[in-house]
Amino acid sequence: GTPTPLGKSVRGYSIPLVADADTRQRLLGLDALDLYVPPLNASSRGGERYIFHAARLAETLTTALRAALPAKVLDGFSHVNPVFRASRFAPGDRKFKRHVDTPYYDAARKQVSRYTLLLYLTGGRGNPTLQIGEDLAITHIDAMTCVVFDQSLAHEGSAYEDGNKVFLRTELVFTEPHVTHDDKL
Repeated sequence: GTPTPLGKSVRGYSIPLVADADTRQRLLGLDALDLYVPPLNASSRGGERYIFHAARLAETLTTALRAALPAKVLDGFSHVNPVFRASRFAPGDRKFKRHVDTPYYDAARKQVSRYTLLLYLTGGRGNPTLQIGEDLAITHIDAMTCVVFDQSLAHEGSAYEDGNKVFLRTELVFTEPHVTHDDKL
């Protein structure tokens, strides 16, 4: 799909994921696996989550983002991290409090993440469903929407008011020539 900038104060984009019925069904099937567990850090976030590895999904998203995102964002872009966190929030669940995502780092491969990718499998309304930085509050998200934003930005999210909020989180990984391997790590 065509990316929409999130705004002048937020470095990021909203991108509708164009997927056939089979792909949509497979993605929604992740929720049906019912592998969720309550968060270990329940004081700072509600909902449930699990972590999984999906190389094919990462490859598909990598291809889609290469076609959709502007060249300035893609400078050094290597791939979408194949490690995903699946999250589900029911109406009334505690919000995910304001935080900054921990970057992915691999010194041996000279790779580091710069952008968070949220793939909303379900759509709905929240108050707000996603807040990024100080100025951007998103109150409605459509199903099968990717939100990509600078990983240094603090963000938080609330449950949908009208159904389960199900989304995947991962990150965009970049090759950084200045990242060096330190044998002491």
